[in-house]
Amino acid sequence: MKYRILTIVTIGFVCGILWELYKLEMALFFCIFLGFILVIAWTCKRRQEKRAIRYQKWMRKQISYKMLLIGIIAFGIGVIYTEICKQDYEKVFALENQKLSLQGIILSDKQEEEYKDVYTIQIETIGKSSSLKGKKVILNVKKQKHGNILLQYGDRVCITGEILPPEKQRNENGFQDIEYLRSRGYIGRMQVRPDAISILEQDCIHGIAKIANTIKQALTKSITKLLPEKTRGLCLGILLGDKEQISQECIQDFQGSSLSHMLAVSGDHVNYLIMGVSLLLYKMKCNNRGASFLAILVLILFMYMTGFTPSVARACIMGILALGAKIGYQKYDWINSFSISILLLTIGNPFVLQDVGFLLSYGGVLGIICFFPILETEIQKRKEARQEKRSHSQTTEVTLVVVREETKARKIGKMVLENIQTIVGISISANIVLIPILMLTFQTVSFTFWISNILAGGIMGILVLMGFSFSILGMLVGPTMQKLLGFLLNAFLELLMGIAKFCAQIPFSRVYVIPPSLGIILVYYMAIFLFCGYYHLKEKKSKRILEEWILLQLQHERKKWKYRCKKYKKYILLVRCSMFSFIPNTAISS
Repeated sequence: MKYRILTIVTIGFVCGILWELYKLEMALFFCIFLGFILVIAWTCKRRQEKRAIRYQKWMRKQISYKMLLIGIIAFGIGVIYTEICKQDYEKVFALENQKLSLQGIILSDKQEEEYKDVYTIQIETIGKSSSLKGKKVILNVKKQKHGNILLQYGDRVCITGEILPPEKQRNENGFQDIEYLRSRGYIGRMQVRPDAISILEQDCIHGIAKIANTIKQALTKSITKLLPEKTRGLCLGILLGDKEQISQECIQDFQGSSLSHMLAVSGDHVNYLIMGVSLLLYKMKCNNRGASFLAILVLILFMYMTGFTPSVARACIMGILALGAKIGYQKYDWINSFSISILLLTIGNPFVLQDVGFLLSYGGVLGIICFFPILETEIQKRKEARQEKRSHSQTTEVTLVVVREETKARKIGKMVLENIQTIVGISISANIVLIPILMLTFQTVSFTFWISNILAGGIMGILVLMGFSFSILGMLVGPTMQKLLGFLLNAFLELLMGIAKFCAQIPFSRVYVIPPSLGIILVYYMAIFLFCGYYHLKEKKSKRILEEWILLQLQHERKKWKYRCKKYKKYILLVRCSMFSFIPNTAISS
């Protein structure tokens, strides 16, 4: 932490944003955290035990005055920046229920609803003022029997109408419209009739944004040809995050089975996308650096296609940084890339911290990184303990040992069990962090999430790779081949829908709970991450003790070095190849 300046800056900046948004809760959190630090310091001074001294040395090693100063400066910048962004919304609130003229560019395709068509507009001017230039507005165009207008992506339009005030919160801990608009980067909504809109110019967007939109429309048309109406919306939701054509029953099944992350494009989609692009370029005999450059370009296009949703932006930014490290022959640091992605998203929109997709995406990754290694270590320890118990239970008599060769079926079964264990471990690790967010946002908890993830985990990768490859092939082949591709893709989509429906009907798949307060959630997170840090420190200490024991054994054998040189070298080689590979090279020279 001492040399991770970007991480310190990110933590300070995010804390500054949270302080401006939730002053009371953050004050409570800081008081509890400072109280905990003071208790540790008092214990270290009072007892002067070895353990207390060790924690004191560790704290001094990790924290320096320069890092604290950088964190405080970043905290102040976060507070000021959030206050400036709040002033933009105050400007909009002053314009509510006033008839005004807005000029902007259409940034989305039409989304049809029952009584209106919905578009996203990027503001250029409001009246004669350009103070809100670059901000986004949701445009609701009322449907009429005659005289409807069709707007295209990239049209420059002039609209005369009123900006509507956000909807009021209907019940406690319920949906807050103002938080939703801020987290998505919208400053408000306009609802107008078609005759209040005039198109000034077409195709005003150029460059990579236009290319990405053209590819998105081509993929949508291809999927529409390949699949029937029942599974078409699900495929578009999985590949592009477009849930417009998904039935409400299907959405409820995926929510009830804890598989709703599959309908929102997330890190899994990006991983499978990178895997598919890398495999394709490898077959084309493309070198590693060229393949990495092309993969970065694909990820940038994918972010534009999905509208820069927080989950996609997080995964793509981290993927781009990983590929950039590979291009520059540098070691990839996930902590710095994680921090950079948060910093970029919060600079673009500080209110993204209130977005559910942002919280679920980053919370899931943080849970997997922090707690999955702990679960793996504990499982491995139990396996080793069972094996040791079996070896001790054998008699000292000489017995005939029959070594059985593993059959192919046995190897496959072992591999399947290991994959199931990994999926369950990843699901549990992610939900350790996500459960409070789910309780606060959806007022539900699932105890069967691991079942649905085991059943649907393997299908997800197949669907992403098949969906993109089949939709591209569907543009190039004839009708007969299109039917065959559509049949195969439809079969997997039907299977996924069946799994979601089955898992949603399992008892305890959705348990309604009372949402906890923000203060309780902050205390919970502080407790689990302190436990995580304590566990890793404990493991590091046990490894250090093991290293010291091995080095003592090597020193004991030093007298016999001349007589057993070959055997000693072999022992060193075996130790280095095992889990004790952290022995320094100086041990051999001694």
